[in-house]
Amino acid sequence: MALWEGEGMPDHGDCAAMVETEGMSSHPLEQDTVLCVRTGEGHIARLRVSSFPENYGPFVKFDAVIWTPSDA
Repeated sequence: MALWEGEGMPDHGDCAAMVETEGMSSHPLEQDTVLCVRTGEGHIARLRVSSFPENYGPFVKFDAVIWTPSDA
């Protein structure tokens, strides 16, 4: 997992490079925080915090893009 701090949204190449070089295990989340991750299957994904649902305890709602090898 890596925190995106650049301008705009990262693409597959940005996220893949960050996951390889800037791994972390946790990070405080705020609205619109963008994270790049590698899934258990090895795919690269981009997660953006879209909300913190009020009635669901300590949960986070993400907008996600998961790239498959044919998308990269």
